[in-house]
Amino acid sequence: MATYDGLVAHAVESIMKARVFSKPYPHMAFDHFWPEDFYAELLAKRPEPANYVQLNGANTRRQFTLFDGSCDAGDEERRALWKLVSDVLQAPEIEAALRERLDEGFRLREKGSHEGWPVKMYPRPVA
Repeated sequence: MATYDGLVAHAVESIMKARVFSKPYPHMAFDHFWPEDFYAELLAKRPEPANYVQLNGANTRRQFTLFDGSCDAGDEERRALWKLVSDVLQAPEIEAALRERLDEGFRLREKGSHEGWPVKMYPRPVA
C-alpha cells in the first residue's frame, strides 16, 4: 500500500501543476491526483454501498463521508485504505498547496466576508 508521505507529495505535485481559472470564479482542474496504482486500488475497494449517506429522499444522491474520522468503508482493509485517503486529503501540505494555487479566490472571499486573513479552510472530503 502507498504511504501517507508519498501520497501527500504526489497530491501536492498535482495541485501545483493544476490549471487555475479566474472565470466564472476562481477554481482549478488537476489531473492524476492519486498515483495510478493507488487510484486503481481505490476503485477496486470502493466503500460498501450501505456505508454511503443518502443526501435526498429519492436515493439519487449519496456520498461517502471522509471527514468524520470513521471512514467505515466495510471490511478492515477498506477501512484502512479510506482512512488513509481521509488523512491525506486533510494534510496541512494539501491545504498549503490549495491556498497557494487558489490565492485569488481566497482574497476575493476575504474581501467580501471580512473574515480576516488568512481565510479559514474547513476540509470536508467526501467520495
